[in-house]
Amino acid sequence: MFGRRLTTRARLGVLAGLVASIVVIAPQQSGASEAGPNGVNVGFDFSWERTKAPGGYTASFLNPDSVSLNNCGGSNFTLTSTGCNFVFNYKVAGITQPSVSHSANWITWTKPTTYTNGSPSTTGCNSGAASTTAGGKAPITLFDCFNVHSFGQIFAPTSTGRLSAMQFRMTCLVPWGANSLNLYALLYRLTDDASSLAGNGPIAAAKLDLSTCPSALSWDSKTFSDADFGWVEMPFKNVRVSANTLYGVYFAGNGVPGTPPIGAEAAIAATKAPAPATTAAPAPKPGASTTTTSTTVPPTTTTVAKKKTPKTTTTTTTVPPTTTTTVAIAGDTYTALPGSVKAENALRVVTPAEVDKTVLVSGTGSVCLPAGPFLVFVKPGFCKAYVVSRQTKGNLRVLTTRVLKSTAARGEEGLPIEILEPLYFEGGTAKLKSASEKLVTQHAQLAKSARAVLIVGYTGNLTFNKEAQTDLARRRAAVTMVELQAAGVKGPFSLHMGGADNAVSNGTSVAEQDRNRRTIIILVR
Repeated sequence: MFGRRLTTRARLGVLAGLVASIVVIAPQQSGASEAGPNGVNVGFDFSWERTKAPGGYTASFLNPDSVSLNNCGGSNFTLTSTGCNFVFNYKVAGITQPSVSHSANWITWTKPTTYTNGSPSTTGCNSGAASTTAGGKAPITLFDCFNVHSFGQIFAPTSTGRLSAMQFRMTCLVPWGANSLNLYALLYRLTDDASSLAGNGPIAAAKLDLSTCPSALSWDSKTFSDADFGWVEMPFKNVRVSANTLYGVYFAGNGVPGTPPIGAEAAIAATKAPAPATTAAPAPKPGASTTTTSTTVPPTTTTVAKKKTPKTTTTTTTVPPTTTTTVAIAGDTYTALPGSVKAENALRVVTPAEVDKTVLVSGTGSVCLPAGPFLVFVKPGFCKAYVVSRQTKGNLRVLTTRVLKSTAARGEEGLPIEILEPLYFEGGTAKLKSASEKLVTQHAQLAKSARAVLIVGYTGNLTFNKEAQTDLARRRAAVTMVELQAAGVKGPFSLHMGGADNAVSNGTSVAEQDRNRRTIIILVR
């Protein structure tokens, strides 16, 4: 007996606190606060005057799930809604569409942007302005001002036909005299309320020719003016748009901050070397979508005993929001998910033949997480995940389902999961405390019989160096995996980083912070 069983309520509390801060590690994902390649930066002219904005136009931010949007015009956006906007113009079927003109304070860049551990310590966007006209400043810059994931512009054309002559007003910082940034514009069809990108990728992509972007070697003490901006074309080819339909242009490319929009990599690759026609698009790269929640993780081993439900039939269900599909089951592998599942369960979604050829990625890390070939449902909500080909980087399958409470009367009940007692680390290091070193042997005995092992790393929360905390959390998760492997655990393993989020304690003493310096192990049974 390696620990006590928790009540259902206690187990739910542990799960709710844990999933609030899990961050999926995405390979080659740039941070939202990093400097541009070789110090390059790009600024966009802007209008903060909502009262003069056309209906159906708004600036937009991409959320870390690569799909959902946070718009200046607010939620439930319609064709008559307005918001702040980038300065741009375009034509449809040769007809000039409503455009956006400058309405903002010009920034005086009082200090050059410098970076500490990947985060901006001084930023031109915090520079003072001479007046408060329009309530905002310009330019909005790619690597400093927004400091979020990919951003862009939503628009609703008034005509139907070929899209042409789309231009954004931009300025460029090129400290070395040459612009090293490969910047791409991606055109997406949006949902009717502009809450998210529609489909699995853009309907068009175009590389921007930044030679038309007025450049400067330094922005230090520079006061921007109208003369510093030029029109940069978005050269979309053979794209037809419909009147009174919402579209969005978002930006991606080498070093562009944060999570790229869904399908960005495949679309960019196609502009470089056109490939045979395919419907595959790469999965999104989850970023750090976290909610800070204080919760106490009891120092016990949680065992969730559930009866495995046989999976031998084929049924029909509806995958949100509107697509109807068939739940395909290959052996014990779900190649499509049921319409609903229960939390605190796991389903296998990668076949044995696909294990070495694919990567399982979650687009909703707070609800469902990959653990080897399994998708673990940790919290009620909407789950979206992707089985991605390692070779093509495209989606083999998109999996969606609604996760219900573990006590719900309906919903598929799969394999049980088990949460083990946390392992604790010395402050500022990936060295296990002596008591946790002894506990590894006990955990290994439990993990040896697991179908998959999920490890989440955490750190103290007294500092605000997110990059360092993320790195330390990753190293702690890796050390935990190595220790389990040395004790004979075969895995498969999946590592995730919680960083300083989901703190057990906000106390400032060493003893209180030591409670945060831990890893959590979840087993799929």
